[in-house]
Amino acid sequence: MDFRLVAATNRDLFAMMRDGRFREELYYRMSGLTINIPPLRERTEDIPLLVAHQLSCLNTQVCGCSEAAMDALMHYSWPGNVRELAGVVARAASLGMGMTIELGDLPPEIVAGATNIQSSLPHSNKTLLADLQSKTEYRLILSTLRENGWNMVRTAKALGISRATLYEKTRKHGITRQSASQQQS
Repeated sequence: MDFRLVAATNRDLFAMMRDGRFREELYYRMSGLTINIPPLRERTEDIPLLVAHQLSCLNTQVCGCSEAAMDALMHYSWPGNVRELAGVVARAASLGMGMTIELGDLPPEIVAGATNIQSSLPHSNKTLLADLQSKTEYRLILSTLRENGWNMVRTAKALGISRATLYEKTRKHGITRQSASQQQS
């Protein structure tokens, strides 16, 4: 019988074998050709290529990332490695409104790291534009929700987005009936 075994792990199997936590015989059978691939956080130069590849695999019109979004992706630690990056890109491409992934399309934990970096840098026109876009989106969603009596289906239809996207954007901006009523008073 002829077969090849391909295995991947984030553990140090050699150290585990030495400590008696991995079978020695199995280690030597598996270790014929070992390829060590560093985690994504140690090879951030690969992120633009991986994002482009992921976008090409998706059935979407999104064709890239804004500079601010790419900067955020490059500065995130990626505990979930390449799988996490692929999921983030797919989510942002699905929920985004434009032809590129913007900073506001990314999950809060990734944006938080970018915000810390950007706060130490002088504000650029792109940062000001991203802030303006986010504030405008927030106001538009909130006013449309109020006009439609907080009916999510009618609001989504009025905004020209899916209901799922509306829910995602209200979560992103922290828009709730309670927060809106507190702002009015």
